Amino acid sequence: MSNKLIYVADSNVLVDYVAHYIKPTASLTAADRQRIARIADFCDRNQNPIFVPDLVWSEFLGVMLHKGFDSCPTYADYQKWFRDRQMLIQQIEHRLVHPMQNLTLYHWPENAAPNPFKRSEELLTDPQLIDQASFNFIDRGKCFDGIDGAIMLYANQIAHDHPETKVVLYSGDRVLSQMIPRLQRRYRWIANNLSGFWSRQDRLPAGRDYSDLTALNAHQLF
Repeated sequence: MSNKLIYVADSNVLVDYVAHYIKPTASLTAADRQRIARIADFCDRNQNPIFVPDLVWSEFLGVMLHKGFDSCPTYADYQKWFRDRQMLIQQIEHRLVHPMQNLTLYHWPENAAPNPFKRSEELLTDPQLIDQASFNFIDRGKCFDGIDGAIMLYANQIAHDHPETKVVLYSGDRVLSQMIPRLQRRYRWIANNLSGFWSRQDRLPAGRDYSDLTALNAHQLF
């Protein structure tokens, strides 16, 4: 396995990946299905490590096992829905702990300081985090909500752990994936070898070996 690149996946990517192996719902558009197929193709065929932060895995379990069962008319249907999804999750979990697979569960290092939540508070309470250029780019008035700040800091820590390797935050959140250049200008502690890629942009042809997604990420908007 080549180690010239490390990808860091967020929960949006994992949800789309699993969706490829679940019976599609009528609400999925053709564009949704193409995107999901591209992400699954990448996760299955990519030869570089894909790190999954432990808090991303926890959020992913919550989304997969405790959201969306309103489609089940009876409790028996819900139990089957839960079991089917749990089986898929167990297959991914096996890949996370199997040393020959490209998916790797990442835990915050005990000796790393400060912890991600302390640093996340510093980032999220900064009144200058969003400058004029990023304000003009961000839509829906949404930036680093939920655990996005902590996910960014996990990706940053992985980049510091591997300073000679390009680390790419592979995210389904457009702002999260493309705010990194702004953060690198604002904070000296954001690693220079960290970059981002938005998993939902229409640039990933299916059926190829993705050696470097960042080569396709031509538009850095900050």
